[in-house]
Amino acid sequence: MIRVKPFLSVALAVAGVAAFSGAAHAQSPLSAWEVNIYLQDSERASAAAALDQASRMPVGSQVAWNDTLTRAAGTFVPTGETRRADGSSCRTYDIVVNVPRRNQIVNRYAGVGGGQNRSVVYYDDPVQLSPAFSRRFSQQACRTSSGALVPG
Repeated sequence: MIRVKPFLSVALAVAGVAAFSGAAHAQSPLSAWEVNIYLQDSERASAAAALDQASRMPVGSQVAWNDTLTRAAGTFVPTGETRRADGSSCRTYDIVVNVPRRNQIVNRYAGVGGGQNRSVVYYDDPVQLSPAFSRRFSQQACRTSSGALVPG
């Protein structure tokens, strides 16, 4: 028998379902990006703050982010800017996201010895849920006339 401590649901990691909800995330440019499904909440927050900073920096400036809890990291480089008829300013970003290996600790036990000396030994076994990976892609995000940053 294997007992699994709840850390990150295996189904959640395998299916790649976003582990967040709420209206605040629904309009974030990050929510529309494919790599978002692999990020944890703290990583999304770090990336969103860096994207907001990059949206205010000159084109060509690199803004880096990292999550000290999970060691995920990435960069945003605005590569171009356009204006829409509604007044919003849209930028294309060269984005790099580095996601660390995801592990889950599984508690296992084994019987040791025989007869009256039989005992049960419990031990933790780290199980890899997903390998580390890096993705590089380009994506657009727009700043509306009200100042909100939305998917492009």
